[in-house]
Amino acid sequence: EHVEAADTLLRSLLAVAKPGALFFITVPADPGLWSAHDDAAGHWRRYTTESLRQLWASLPVRERLLSGYNARLYWPVRILRGVTARLGRRYGSAHADGLDLRIPRKPFNGILTGLFTDESVRLTSALGTPHAGYSRGVSLLAVIERLPGPIEVRGEDVPISALTARELGDTH
Repeated sequence: EHVEAADTLLRSLLAVAKPGALFFITVPADPGLWSAHDDAAGHWRRYTTESLRQLWASLPVRERLLSGYNARLYWPVRILRGVTARLGRRYGSAHADGLDLRIPRKPFNGILTGLFTDESVRLTSALGTPHAGYSRGVSLLAVIERLPGPIEVRGEDVPISALTARELGDTH
């Protein structure tokens, strides 16, 4: 989500990976959830399962998992972003440069930790089982496996070494 040409980056990474290599991909989900948070985080897009799957559709990979995650936060986030959009407000813009992320107070943080731990158990057990994850979430998680077969790096593809720190997610 931090790279304009995500298909180019994935193709370039897969081209140099050995068969059997696993790629763990996380991206923000549901374009309808776009908000000031995405602008502040430097996101280029939010994905649907179909648009994320398109990134590797023609490449020699096996999809091991494609699932929503942060699933239990989906409806609270959707409602909050819908209400703030209708009110013409940009939730989060008053703190953290527009990000609507901050560490919550201890009791609430403990509840969130428990929810995410439970999600991780379900997602781990879903690995390799189609449709066993979550149908929606604030984010998407994919695990793909590099299979044998050539991947042509086209002339317009950008070599990995030419990517900027921003495109690689290094903001420090």
